[in-house]
Amino acid sequence: MNCHKTLLIMTAILLSVVMTTPIALAQSYLRGLQGLAEYVRIEGEVNDGQIVALEQGKHVLAHEAYSGDVYGVVNLKPAVAYSQIGRDNAYPIVASGTTKVLVSAKNGNIEPGDYITSSDDPGIGMKATEAGFVLGTASEAFSADQGETGLISVVISIKFLSSLTQDKISPRAFAAQLNNALTVGMRAVASEPNTAMRYAAAILILVASIGFGFMVFGRAATNGIIAIGRNPLARKSIFAVVVFNIVITVSFVAAGLVLSFLVLAL
Repeated sequence: MNCHKTLLIMTAILLSVVMTTPIALAQSYLRGLQGLAEYVRIEGEVNDGQIVALEQGKHVLAHEAYSGDVYGVVNLKPAVAYSQIGRDNAYPIVASGTTKVLVSAKNGNIEPGDYITSSDDPGIGMKATEAGFVLGTASEAFSADQGETGLISVVISIKFLSSLTQDKISPRAFAAQLNNALTVGMRAVASEPNTAMRYAAAILILVASIGFGFMVFGRAATNGIIAIGRNPLARKSIFAVVVFNIVITVSFVAAGLVLSFLVLAL
């Protein structure tokens, strides 16, 4: 009876996964498509290459250094674009791929391979020199000799960096980097509570599914060994039950992985 109940529960979970996976994959594909621009309404005067942030449900020019709210970059002539709100009073925003970004050298000259982040100058990027959120990686150089601001190609990959790559780092510098990373991380959690909750939920689902899977597997294996010892003649039947429990265990772990992915992707 317990096996039948477990099988019914697993069937329901797998059906829900099968029904929701195509939608999740389609949404993930649209978000990750290289160079795809989305039309959004932005408050204030907007120019090509400016960095946009999403703050309290509104798109604005990013105006904080290492902002965790960065959404993308204005590209007035995107190769491909789509809109869910129409194009009147809206601007195309690129959130992945390579695009031109308006930058300055206020935080040092930029070389190809340097990380680019937002600055306290609205919409303008700068070289990242410490832990925090970054917009992407520069493909071109820019120096103060070229003017106050300029457009350079940047490979967009919005993410949080706990530290910048260094060949050597002293214990004191490491401690400073760690403290800064923790501070920025806490600020990111405070500014993005929904994202933090999604990650926490995904981790809990994954840990629970793996824990339950190992519990079922351990119990099935132990009971199978004991049963074979008591009744060697029923070895095939007992082995079949153990194999069935192993399949259930693997299914639970797989379902946990899929559900964790969906929590993060949706």
